[in-house]
Amino acid sequence: MTVCGWTPELTGLGPLARGFARGLMRNLASMLPASAMKGRSRLVGSGNALRRSALLRRTAVEEFGRPLCIRAATEEAALGAARWAPATDA
Repeated sequence: MTVCGWTPELTGLGPLARGFARGLMRNLASMLPASAMKGRSRLVGSGNALRRSALLRRTAVEEFGRPLCIRAATEEAALGAARWAPATDA
């Protein structure tokens, strides 16, 4: 890996955080087939990282070019597991 254009001004917390957010969203976008977004008018996100970080939310909107919707319900993984787990008689 080569780092180009590195200057001391880019070592502050703001530029590093923006670079991290941009890299994260670009990586997610690169793994998503183009056909998955075809005909979609919005992006649906979940998880505490998006919920708690305005920077990640803004970066997702910029990278995917669609408005981001996040459910009001929290703990999505636990909720999904509880809904889909088979009922057991213990």
